[in-house]
Amino acid sequence: MPIEPRYLVIKHRDAHAYLTLEEQNLIHALAMKVERMRTLSGRSRMNALVIEEDWPEYHPARAMLSQRIAQSQQEQ
Repeated sequence: MPIEPRYLVIKHRDAHAYLTLEEQNLIHALAMKVERMRTLSGRSRMNALVIEEDWPEYHPARAMLSQRIAQSQQEQ
């Protein structure tokens, strides 16, 4: 079962390696704006766990999420 791509993740190391300082500052400013607007609209701060595909926990975690999503959809 495909998992919906809901998030944009940019690894700090990649940003520092591949973006100019101006681009890094722009991404930071945009991320802070989104966080501020979430707060103003009554939503909580975004906290997420990212597991890279080459980590040993990736496939078991993905399988567990896929199973939970499938069960949730069956209950609807």
